[in-house]
Amino acid sequence: PASEVPKLEQWFAIETHPDHILIERICHELNEGDYRTKFPKLESKHIRLWFKNHRAKVKRICRINTTDTSLTLPLPTPTTPTNDLNNKNSNNQECVTNEQVNIDDDIDT
Repeated sequence: PASEVPKLEQWFAIETHPDHILIERICHELNEGDYRTKFPKLESKHIRLWFKNHRAKVKRICRINTTDTSLTLPLPTPTTPTNDLNNKNSNNQECVTNEQVNIDDDIDT
């Protein structure tokens, strides 16, 4: 539900690949919420699946954003190092950072 997604996104911003202990901790915290007193409790497999889907979503959005920005990049000049324009890691890191902040529109639960 929408009340749990911001908490999951906060955890995702801290750790995109949580270990079993962290998943259990997240599951325990979410199950203590008001929503889970009325509805079925979450299991660790649900949290693992949410993180897997969210990583895929961020990767997909990042790939789209990287493709869009690569079309508008200027051609390399003697003062612009070619390595900076082709450095996919820096583009992906920027994209992941931006997407962690702006992922409110299409939420997978």
